Amino acid sequence: MAIEIIYSPLQIDQIAGDERTQIFLESDIIVPEEKRDIGRVLDIDAIISVKSQEVIQDRVMVEGTIRYSILYITEDDKSQIASMETDKSFTEYIEMPGMQPKMVARLAMGLEHVDFDIINTRKLNLRPVINVQVKVFDVAEIDIVDSFAEEGNIQILKETVALSHESDRGEAQTVIREGIELSDNMPTIVEILRQDIEISNIESNTSDNRVVVNGTMDIGFLYRCEDPDYPIHYYTETIDFAHVVDVVGAYQNMDCRCEVFVEDLYLAPKQDLNGDLRLVDIETLMTIEVVIVERQYKELLLDAYLPDRDLDIESKSITVEEPRGEKQFQIELDSRIELPENMPRCDNILYLVARPNITDERIYEDRVEIEGVISVNILYRSKEAEVRIVNFREYMPFSEKIPLDNINIHMDCESDVKIESTSSNIKNPNEIDLKIVLNVETKVVEKMDIDVIIGLEEKELPSGQRSGIYVYFAKPEDNLWSIAKRYNTTMEHIARSNTLSEDGDIEAGSRIIVYKRYDYEKETV
Repeated sequence: MAIEIIYSPLQIDQIAGDERTQIFLESDIIVPEEKRDIGRVLDIDAIISVKSQEVIQDRVMVEGTIRYSILYITEDDKSQIASMETDKSFTEYIEMPGMQPKMVARLAMGLEHVDFDIINTRKLNLRPVINVQVKVFDVAEIDIVDSFAEEGNIQILKETVALSHESDRGEAQTVIREGIELSDNMPTIVEILRQDIEISNIESNTSDNRVVVNGTMDIGFLYRCEDPDYPIHYYTETIDFAHVVDVVGAYQNMDCRCEVFVEDLYLAPKQDLNGDLRLVDIETLMTIEVVIVERQYKELLLDAYLPDRDLDIESKSITVEEPRGEKQFQIELDSRIELPENMPRCDNILYLVARPNITDERIYEDRVEIEGVISVNILYRSKEAEVRIVNFREYMPFSEKIPLDNINIHMDCESDVKIESTSSNIKNPNEIDLKIVLNVETKVVEKMDIDVIIGLEEKELPSGQRSGIYVYFAKPEDNLWSIAKRYNTTMEHIARSNTLSEDGDIEAGSRIIVYKRYDYEKETV
């Protein structure tokens, strides 16, 4: 009698590729006509925006823009700080052999640093180094063997596996307008030199056909003032935001992944009632992308056999990723910077910016270890220097051991680090004390290759395997199922014959006796 098979569809986003690499770009920047000539560059920052990504044959194409923010000392006035911003588009190809069109890519990009050369007072050559992590998913739907109409004496092996599938996406844009006022102890604005924004504390809540996204914007701006001792100041403000994204098919408590991108940030100083520039209008254009993820625990049929007949099994390998642990924590770093002898002495610190990067992360049996470096750029004022405003760059290494249970070296980890706060103190004109607090998040996942059955066919059992008494010595990788399948018998039969528990382990080297008869249904022990 032929086996009647029951099939069921399986939807899964399986990992096809995972790559960490760097992108090296190069651009020539011309100083706008309304800006003054460059004498010396103090600091270059950049914000990377990914506009599109597409998987093509053996590669992932990325298109985006880089917005540069450049602080510099003017050529005609060595005590004057100026700034300029400019955008540059880029198209890059990341080599990933085996990737195919219609697969889906997910990217994370971060600036490591920007090298530069001053070509002349009106032209810069910029060479940013960008860290990239790209994951490619094969969105698959396959029909798998789920069960049988009448199992009879079919021996089956099932396992419950966590599966995920991106069911739908949504996107929305929102403009947030706010107004802020400088605190009383801060001087009046003459010119805004640099503006920064950091999106954090993103939370999402799903309901019927929509997702509510909440978060905070940490907005900061560096401005020039008329104080001769402190010619530049930095001001920060935290603003909460919330927006609704329509996603058809979403329902309450459904898993969701969302990302928020700042497309544009506009700051305009305004006069207060006294006629001073102490008010700032803020306008932010944000794009919110939402992905609805269906997660389910499904019992999959991984193996099957018949004691009295042979089965020709057709299987397909799928790769799934299961979370094994995650942790959020802070790292506090204290460091004393000694200025080199050839550097002017420090009278007061004007501006400090820190950029962290993870350089290595490893998993051990009970912990994750991360290593990284923080690039610190300090702008300070010195009375003894011909150019009164000086910049000094320092690199601070950091490392941390994060204890996590139930992990091992064969798993993968993903960590992210952000600056929580920075503070500085002048110990003496030659030494500066720094304190930096980092927020770190690390996640550990396990990638597993699973063979699911997509078809099977009955065949006659070879005559040499129909009956007999066998003595088998267990190997390290053996279990009761593998031995029973090897001899086309049942786990129950071997367990009873050898006084074993069906749920128990089998020690390597154990002698297993297998009594096997061809007429399986009439077999007795």
